[in-house]
Amino acid sequence: MIFSEHEGGNVTISKGNNPIATVELRGNSYVLSVNTPRETPHYCTNTATTSSEQASLLEWHRRLGHLGFDDVKLLARYNYDICIIGPLTNPFCEHSIVIKQTRKPSSLPAPHRGKEPLDLVHSDHAGPISLPSLGGSKYFVLFIDNNSRYTKVYSLRSKAEVISRFCKYKALVETNLGKKIK
Repeated sequence: MIFSEHEGGNVTISKGNNPIATVELRGNSYVLSVNTPRETPHYCTNTATTSSEQASLLEWHRRLGHLGFDDVKLLARYNYDICIIGPLTNPFCEHSIVIKQTRKPSSLPAPHRGKEPLDLVHSDHAGPISLPSLGGSKYFVLFIDNNSRYTKVYSLRSKAEVISRFCKYKALVETNLGKKIK
């Protein structure tokens, strides 16, 4: 497969000299358009040369960044080195469900808002996180100014660092604003 980039960040995916799909940036989303040939081949037209080219629909869905199941089937249908083995019924993917969950915004006003910066500062910490960051941090702490909504997040290797990070945050905001945290 050949990937070629065009103006505006659009990408064309080709097999040989035949363009098979384009990826276009529209707003904040990438849109995949698959070029459909006139004939309708079956779901697995190429014989896979290695076992890695054959996988279940769920595995291809995961490999392609949780692309929709119908789009995965469409890619497989038109001879794109994707061979789906097993049933073609859409399986359950917990990660895709969680990603698509939304909630409606609250119409209630904030119960209390500081009149000036540093009147009220909220803080929270979390951890341990099962997969540490590249720097080895397993925890984080955040501070939010209630008035300005200025937020500062610090990564931590242990919970014992929370106090030192608060002192660092306190020095930073009090120096920048010329006033004390109430």
